[in-house]
Amino acid sequence: MPWILVLTPTFKRGYKNLSSDIQNRVDQALKELTRSEDPLLLGVRKIGKWKGVFTYEIGRKYRIFYRVDVYRRTIHVFHVGGHELY
Repeated sequence: MPWILVLTPTFKRGYKNLSSDIQNRVDQALKELTRSEDPLLLGVRKIGKWKGVFTYEIGRKYRIFYRVDVYRRTIHVFHVGGHELY
């Protein structure tokens, strides 16, 4: 059973500002997350003020920031961008 994506307005704004090439790579990454048995294993767990947040790297410059609700099988994607969020 695939995971359900919940895309926040912040993610959607960031996504619109990306080039079409990067948008395609983000689309592929989101597909991989939703088809995964456990999307937590595909990301890097953040610590400190980002506790509970995972990042999925898209190349060296871009990342998808997300949280997973395992009980509802949802992935809340709230940002796409680079290191500027850190």
